[in-house]
Amino acid sequence: MALRLLSHIELPSNRSEGGFDHADVHQGTDRLYVAHTSNDAVDVIDTVRDRYIESIPDFTGVAGALVSEARGLVFTSNRGENTVSVFAPGAERKAFQIAVGVKPNGLAFDPARGILIAANVGDPSIPDSYTVSIVDLARRERITEVKVPGRTRWTIYDQSREVFFVNIASPARIVVIDARDPSSPFFISLWTSWNS
Repeated sequence: MALRLLSHIELPSNRSEGGFDHADVHQGTDRLYVAHTSNDAVDVIDTVRDRYIESIPDFTGVAGALVSEARGLVFTSNRGENTVSVFAPGAERKAFQIAVGVKPNGLAFDPARGILIAANVGDPSIPDSYTVSIVDLARRERITEVKVPGRTRWTIYDQSREVFFVNIASPARIVVIDARDPSSPFFISLWTSWNS
């Protein structure tokens, strides 16, 4: 099946080099949240009417957006200030920030426990900066930092197994973090070696 272009939605012009990064949809409000990295903003799109709503400023170096339908929340990773932001759809300008590791990128969330993880890409010039930050949403704070063997790429939460998977670019690894004990990760080499 071939994809077919239906329309375009005009967004604000890039203010610097870069462009866009990850995005996610909040189904309850039909809002698409797009990390507009070059503008330090989150662009909001109405997916029913296919129109741009607004840009929310002050998300420095925003790299990712993640929606939790279960909690009615949106999370962003703000690489330029080493924080994650949290807000509710429709209350985007009431976001609060939580400090995390160096250059957060991928996000995953366990809605039952209120645990958010940020996979940090780190900085090769900063020792031990390849990490995953574990954030307790109820406490609004980072509760631990897990060292990983290299630059992270992305992360997901597997609700059935109650684990987070974090992929590492080099060396090629998958880090598995148990949501019940997030401070004790283990490593596997390939997805195919994971057996439940």
